[in-house]
Amino acid sequence: MSMLHDPDDLILQVRAPDIRRYVDESVRALRAGALRAAVLSLWVAVNSDIIGKIRELAASGDSQASAEIAQLETWIQANDLRSLQTFETEVLKLARDTYEFLTPIEADELERLRQDRHRCAHPALTPDGSLYDPSPEQIRAHLVAATRALFAHPPVQGRSALARLKAEVQGQAFPAQGDQVAAYLGPKYIDRGKDVLVRQIVNLYLQQALAPTPDVPRERALHILMAVKARRFDVYRAAMTEAWPRRVSNADDTVLPSALQLLDLDADLWNLLPEHEQLRLTTFLQQASANQAESLLTALRIPTLHGTARTSLAALPADELQPIMLAHPQQDLALLAIERLETVDTFKAGVHFLEVIVASREFLSENDLRRVLTAARTNDQIYDASHRTPFFLSILLHFTATTHPGLAPDWVAFIEEHPYFLFAGLKKTLKKLRWLPTEEPEAVENQ
Repeated sequence: MSMLHDPDDLILQVRAPDIRRYVDESVRALRAGALRAAVLSLWVAVNSDIIGKIRELAASGDSQASAEIAQLETWIQANDLRSLQTFETEVLKLARDTYEFLTPIEADELERLRQDRHRCAHPALTPDGSLYDPSPEQIRAHLVAATRALFAHPPVQGRSALARLKAEVQGQAFPAQGDQVAAYLGPKYIDRGKDVLVRQIVNLYLQQALAPTPDVPRERALHILMAVKARRFDVYRAAMTEAWPRRVSNADDTVLPSALQLLDLDADLWNLLPEHEQLRLTTFLQQASANQAESLLTALRIPTLHGTARTSLAALPADELQPIMLAHPQQDLALLAIERLETVDTFKAGVHFLEVIVASREFLSENDLRRVLTAARTNDQIYDASHRTPFFLSILLHFTATTHPGLAPDWVAFIEEHPYFLFAGLKKTLKKLRWLPTEEPEAVENQ
């Protein structure tokens, strides 16, 4: 018997203290060899748990549950044994059909427990009238089934739970941050919800995440999916394996940016897509324009699509690429700006990419900045561009003076090759830093 089926572990999973006492009694009877008593106690626990869940729903304002409990209390007060017996006979059906505490399969498993209870309590139900003698394995199986189906869960109903969740997600008070969503939904719906409910949540909010016009903010749907992934990964993975490829395949190209957003959050979903859908996403990125910059930037963060997205960004004209780079400072784009700077063939492009590099300087290493200075020193489309070149280089010099003093020879090489009045401010700063000798021929100073 695995540790997952160890009776002591199962007792700890029982949610309600009063039900835990019944289950503990059943386990003690099992260990003492009183097998029929173990079955009887376990069936009492199942009945009590279902009634307890209905009481919880009634206390929360569920009108149907309130009516059910009121009727039950009337029978108890009147000592109406026939009605109470009928209620017990129908209790699994009630839990399955009316309140959806049980799936059909779970109800069938607990029906076997009910039949064993009858055989234990009523020997006349056996063919020869002999005492029914259940095996310890049967009792353990009943214990596992009851714990997984009922004891470990709050009174979360299937359709009604999903309806409540949908209403909460659409409300103003729903959390805005991903970690808050997981903390909020986890205890209420995800952690102890039945697998079928959690799968329904995944399917519903996957549909919303990929819908052209979702009923809830797309970011909210994505947060819900990631909350399920974090707290019930096995169910999430199984549901996504089935639904994600189908949703993407059935969607038109307008949905592909949303698919990329989900891939950004869960890159492993890429491997669940059929090859032709992987090709469609790749082609979409290859043909993307500057107007689709958000999709390209999203794809930069997806390992399998990073190279494709970077190539498409690199191919954009300088005047289209520069605003994207300035609006989204990051290392990938800063390095791409250096590559473009090294090959610029117009003054305008030189200034464009130098501005990006200055804005993104925090992302660059000393060797990266050395490449910038080499390009600025050797390419006349940069050093002859305009008064903005010395302005940007001055910002870069003040930055590197404290962060990368190893660039001193590179700055000196630049100013020695371009000792123009335009770069007089750079020269002055280099002298203050003692990177450049203060004594220089007057002829050079006046050039």
